[in-house]
Amino acid sequence: ILAATLIVSQAVTAFAGSKTSEVVLPNDFAAYYTVTEGTREAFAEAEAVSPQTVDAIIEVNNGSMTLAQLVADMKELLKAEGAAGLKMTEEQVDALAADLGSRTFVTKFFDLEPVNGGIKDDNGDYLVTLSVPAISTAMTEVAFLHFSTDRAAWEVVEASDVDYTNKEITASFKDLSPVAVIAKVDT
Repeated sequence: ILAATLIVSQAVTAFAGSKTSEVVLPNDFAAYYTVTEGTREAFAEAEAVSPQTVDAIIEVNNGSMTLAQLVADMKELLKAEGAAGLKMTEEQVDALAADLGSRTFVTKFFDLEPVNGGIKDDNGDYLVTLSVPAISTAMTEVAFLHFSTDRAAWEVVEASDVDYTNKEITASFKDLSPVAVIAKVDT
């Protein structure tokens, strides 16, 4: 019984603050952030800003929308009356599409939120390191695709460090909300 308790407690410690199997917070960051599986309920704040954006995120998570289709969807949302809650220009979406290039999704979207104020870098942005088991050396241009609920805009947040050995990605975010890991994958 003692051995079983020890094994269970170690597993709980390793996944503390995380409710998704695709992304885990390393122990140093588990007290400062939460990672939650990407569901409509988890994205309630984003849905209040742009319901159509959350619809697209859910389609991505269900496997029925690719990154290229998501970008096309963004362009269609901009044409909709009132830009469907997005605060982006057509030029910004075109720049985003070019920035995404030939990248693909590595993970589904998940909700990333600060706890206890998060960890701030020298610029006052949130410094986050995530453990992503799917990361491999066959991936380059590793980054995060982020929908900012504060700014009602999509952005690519480039990784400041990718540790392929420990499968960890570090980046700084101005604000936190729906996020997915993207990369160029060498097939």
